[in-house]
Amino acid sequence: TVSVLYWHPARCEMTVTYDSKNIVKNLFKLEGSAIRNIKSPLVYVVLLCLIACISFQWVGLDRVSSLADETLLGFTLTPIALLLIFKSRIAYNKFWQGRGDLGRIIWGCINLNRMAVSYTREGAHCQEMREMVFRLTNLVMCITCEELMGSWKYSQKHVKGKWVTKKEAAILHATSSKACVVLQWLAVLFGRWSEDAAISDMARSSIYLLTLIDGNIKNTASNKELLIPFPYIQLLNGGLLLVFTYMPFTFVFDFAWGTIPVVTALAVAFFGLNAVADEISDPFGTDTNDLPLTGMCESLQFITTTIHVMPPERVALLIDGEDCPSFDEFMRSKTPPKQ
Repeated sequence: TVSVLYWHPARCEMTVTYDSKNIVKNLFKLEGSAIRNIKSPLVYVVLLCLIACISFQWVGLDRVSSLADETLLGFTLTPIALLLIFKSRIAYNKFWQGRGDLGRIIWGCINLNRMAVSYTREGAHCQEMREMVFRLTNLVMCITCEELMGSWKYSQKHVKGKWVTKKEAAILHATSSKACVVLQWLAVLFGRWSEDAAISDMARSSIYLLTLIDGNIKNTASNKELLIPFPYIQLLNGGLLLVFTYMPFTFVFDFAWGTIPVVTALAVAFFGLNAVADEISDPFGTDTNDLPLTGMCESLQFITTTIHVMPPERVALLIDGEDCPSFDEFMRSKTPPKQ
């Protein structure tokens, strides 16, 4: 067994949960809604609608040509809709690519711990190796998530003193690629342990997993740094403002005071999609709809702790996939595993 502080998996404090079948409740739910991020454009559009309605009612506006109005709106809304689809598609792909990369990092860390427990025989370095794998794999995940969020506060508060020594902390503070440095420590340790017959099979088999984790850590960093091309953003934002500045003065002739709800609903749709794309294009932040990075770290700690307190023969079943108990059962468990 390993001496660790047991952690219950935290609730996903960032990603919003919802019931997809409850349409009415979802419609009026403000938590995680795009309405939060489009208050300024909506106020701007509503004010323009009021000005258009007042001008039409009391000042008297003359419609130049309905054909001209429809043509102008058609020519402007079509490219804006295409730009919005392009931006939303890129943002959606970035979100799920980031989720997949983090999932593969967690999968690699879990399997390293599984192998450390079940692929080794009791020997002089066996217990040391298991504790090092447990400690350093959790450290890799914590550091990766904190670097993605732009700080190392979580690692300094919860990890320093429990997951790293003072010497290791000094090295990590001096480098930029902290997670990759920890993986290098694991590779060096596996190279040293490969001469030990009791753990040589596990040490040699770990190279693939270390390579997998390293590649996905670099993918997450590239994902965060990759921005949607600026000309698209410039044209899309400028086009949205142009269309919704002109739209109230076009619709007022047909809808009168009904222009306000009609144009406002269209503004919510267009500006809302734009805001959603902005929010999910960086899935590693601290926005409401970003990935629950802290919860992922704590869930990994829970799973790896569970693996290390299970009998090796039962962990072997997890690896082979035969009679594999569900990790969801462990995640829902409120009783910590006995040390």
